Amino acid sequence: GGLKGIKLHSEYQNFDVNDKSIYHIYDKIRSLDLPLILHGGTNAAYLDRVRCRPYMVKEVIENFPGLKLIVAHLGGYREVSQTLEFLAGREDVYLDTSLSHHLFSKEDALAVISTHGEERLLFGSDCPWGNPKRSIEFIDSLKIPGRKKQAILGDNAKRLLKI
Repeated sequence: GGLKGIKLHSEYQNFDVNDKSIYHIYDKIRSLDLPLILHGGTNAAYLDRVRCRPYMVKEVIENFPGLKLIVAHLGGYREVSQTLEFLAGREDVYLDTSLSHHLFSKEDALAVISTHGEERLLFGSDCPWGNPKRSIEFIDSLKIPGRKKQAILGDNAKRLLKI
């Protein structure tokens, strides 16, 4: 029971993720030892401004060690090069696979997944905008070995959420 995590969506909630005026929120979430998921990258409804770019997330990570941070859309939709530069491979951030079947080429998804490591990847579908079945089929199509795939599809979330 109880609250298992918090999601903030910077476009919908009108803030930049690295805005120091909201740092007290990150501090409180960290003190509660709750995972925090952020929308990552471009949002189709807000193409004029991207409020959660990988370089911005890196600033949050560096200012809040120990924060259990998850960035949706493999670190950022339309932000593959920045994700690879600023987030992929870091041990202090999780990336989720939400909408990857729709937003990423197989090559880009594999680049992020192989660089980041399966132990810090979480399955996501972004339902109702994304279809969970198609999300799983996309991960299956990437030819990820069984043990690594099982980690992404559920074992990592169980460990992070302590369930």
